[in-house]
Amino acid sequence: MLHAAGITPQLVVGDVEAGYPPGAPYDRIVATASFRALPQALIDQLWPEGVLLAPLDSPFQCDGLVRLVADGGGRASGRFVGAVDFMPVRGQRVHRSYAEVGWPVWADYHITVDQGWQRVRTDGSGT
Repeated sequence: MLHAAGITPQLVVGDVEAGYPPGAPYDRIVATASFRALPQALIDQLWPEGVLLAPLDSPFQCDGLVRLVADGGGRASGRFVGAVDFMPVRGQRVHRSYAEVGWPVWADYHITVDQGWQRVRTDGSGT
């Protein structure tokens, strides 16, 4: 089906934290192992407006699936799109604290309940 559409996917086996520079830049990167900290190499290997879909280890007892869009200047931003569970990448199996990799501390999270609706947000201070 992909071949009929003119698409030829390539499977690369290797260290996902390094990405795959020989084929870069990419329109899309889909990671199938979770990160505690997203590797800059993956962001750097995306075209501007390229998308990274990756599981990000979280303090919530599951990984969060993130969808990030690259700006072409070494930065990407986006949102969590769901909860998933993946094995950590080999290079990040050594424990690092969530604070060390940029997660807000619990006191930074706020919850508001109003008329049966709930909203969770963070003030972003990281303290």
